Amino acid sequence: MSEKNASDTVFFKIETKTSDQSGKGVNSITVREIYKRRKEPFPAKVSIREDLSLRFVDSKYYISVYPTKTQKLAIQHGAQNVMFYTPDVTADKKSKTIKYGPFKNIEALTFSEVIFHYKLSKPMPIFQEVKKTIEVSHWGNINVDEYYEMFNEAAGIKGEFGRVDYQSWDPSRATYAIKSL
Repeated sequence: MSEKNASDTVFFKIETKTSDQSGKGVNSITVREIYKRRKEPFPAKVSIREDLSLRFVDSKYYISVYPTKTQKLAIQHGAQNVMFYTPDVTADKKSKTIKYGPFKNIEALTFSEVIFHYKLSKPMPIFQEVKKTIEVSHWGNINVDEYYEMFNEAAGIKGEFGRVDYQSWDPSRATYAIKSL
């Protein structure tokens, strides 16, 4: 486990009953994690003509305070073009899933970095605030205003905006740009 991810660690206490009458049974649990906003543009800035790619970094082991007997990792994705994933003797890449493991006898708090790098062909809009105001007048008029505060988490533009680059730019190339709401 590294200092980089130590501050992001959340601990849960799970109490289970034994699985047999003798009280010596072994319990098995399955942990499923679903991540949002864990991807980062890589590189962080691209020119208007470049394709966007994202990178996901995590541990191939589930971080536990207890030794783990066996574990598997599956990364499900919707990427059309996977540029890189961390090689491992247990790695198995199938259409929309990359599987690692099974891993046996993992020590407590073990961390081993796994990287998944892929091309993105759509924008990454994040709404920070959405506000809808409905105004009803005494004369029966209704006015509806909608305000959106959002940004695109995709990579920023490298350098300055240039009219020459923009004029020769094919809008269908920058599929990561937000074109409408």
